[in-house]
Amino acid sequence: MRRQVVKFSTNDNFILEGDFTKIEDSVKGVILAHGMTVNRDDEGIFVRAESKLNELGFSTLKFDFRGHGKSQGDSLTDFTISGELRDLEAAVNFMKDTNILELNIAGASFGGSVSALYAGTQRNISKMCLSA
Repeated sequence: MRRQVVKFSTNDNFILEGDFTKIEDSVKGVILAHGMTVNRDDEGIFVRAESKLNELGFSTLKFDFRGHGKSQGDSLTDFTISGELRDLEAAVNFMKDTNILELNIAGASFGGSVSALYAGTQRNISKMCLSA
């Protein structure tokens, strides 16, 4: 298991930061999409979820949406649904580039809404777990 801080770009040139944990020899992965007023740790919920998912053999990516945590952007002017969809798409592309073939999303609060919107238009998501 290898954990690292990563940065990746959206198609509208925002730099996002996240924590990526790669489970060697696993093609399963989960993107953790946080809520509106928190960052990628989602008040510790995603820290615990990440650990359990890694134990179960899933590589994980927790990332800060634009305007949150250590990602670029302003939380008032840059935080839009279309922007969050671009952020999630960038996270999906990052995971694909690491040879994740079975991609899942866990979204909390606003991150759950964005995840549902994204998955509704894409065929590359295996499973979803959403929390309001």
